[in-house]
Amino acid sequence: MLLQFRFSNYRSFAEETVFDMTATSIREHQKSLIEQNGVQMLPVAAFYGANASGKTSFFMAFDAMCRLVSGASARETDEQSILKAHSNPFIFDRNYSDKPTEYEVCLAINGFEYRYGFAHMGQKVLCEYLYKRKLSKNKTIEKTIFERIGRKVVSEFNASIKKEVEYCASMSVDHSLLLTDLGLRKKMVEFDDIYSWLRNAVAFRFRVNLLIPQSFIDIVAGAVFDSSKPFEKELCKSISSLITEMDKSIISIKSEKKEADEKYLLKSIHQYNNAEIEVPFSIESDGTKRLLVLSYYIFVSLHYGHCCFIDELDLQLHPLLLRRIIHMFKDKEINKNGAQLVFSAHNIINLDSSDLRRDEVWFVEKKNHISSIFSLYDYEDEDGGDIRSDLNYGKHYLLGRFGAIPYLD
Repeated sequence: MLLQFRFSNYRSFAEETVFDMTATSIREHQKSLIEQNGVQMLPVAAFYGANASGKTSFFMAFDAMCRLVSGASARETDEQSILKAHSNPFIFDRNYSDKPTEYEVCLAINGFEYRYGFAHMGQKVLCEYLYKRKLSKNKTIEKTIFERIGRKVVSEFNASIKKEVEYCASMSVDHSLLLTDLGLRKKMVEFDDIYSWLRNAVAFRFRVNLLIPQSFIDIVAGAVFDSSKPFEKELCKSISSLITEMDKSIISIKSEKKEADEKYLLKSIHQYNNAEIEVPFSIESDGTKRLLVLSYYIFVSLHYGHCCFIDELDLQLHPLLLRRIIHMFKDKEINKNGAQLVFSAHNIINLDSSDLRRDEVWFVEKKNHISSIFSLYDYEDEDGGDIRSDLNYGKHYLLGRFGAIPYLD
């Protein structure tokens, strides 16, 4: 599970930004928290803020880190380095063009906390590191799995890990991340676990576009109805159920494999005058198409226990469906494998103590072109006190009490 994500010098986030999914000591929604070795973690985090405040840039930063790890092994000389492709330093101050972009993630895996990070400038990896400690409420000793400065790598772990690190390091290049090479070789479970977590996180982080292309729907249809999937029926049933909640005229969905090109044709089943009518899914509304793709990412994340980053989750989504999705991640009967949902929204229906803890609510604000984030839990009122848990968060947010809103006259 994700414990913490920090980064700096990426797009509008010039300074170090820290996002924490570790639960604070507040007593709200205790039953929804996910616990490992006594450490409690949040299943959900919601981001609110004005347009152009930096919400999407935050999601892009996490996505960029994951993509760099999962794809930075491309070494073909005729292709642009993936590091350069994802290099987006703060542009309003020239001093930042000479500073590296830095990423760090803390993960809870199998009772241990892994802290992995790297810094790069353009196409060059400047440093990279991986540390491990026992996951505990108490402070435990952090051990160095490897540290890298430029091409020089040091490992202080056991002999087998040290040998694997040194072998991969001997073949590394300036624009290649060591964790990528270690993860792709699949020789050590620890490296594979961390690499797989980051690879899957980028696979299930979904930026909802205004229009869902038919080609993408075809891909989802194939993924859902592929007979090789062990959870095919369960996934199909869950997706159909969520869609029928939104559109009562649809009673189910199904897919047919076209023999000509081996592609899938998705159909929705409607009931009309006591008869079932099949129609191509391509003629359904944009909102229904979006929910199909969205529900695929959501239910696969819940099934495998992935961390799901979704920008603008509420776009073309009914407020009650938004609440339904949030509650699925907070319900341990549904979220049995510790999946996490991090999303941004403008709809404030869930900006309420009945749905979210104060440490699950985050705001994004931009001042002088620089974005920053802060948690409602860390916000102090005018008297220097904490925000009450029974406060109407949405109402006071719109009144400008917490900032992070458009500056309108």
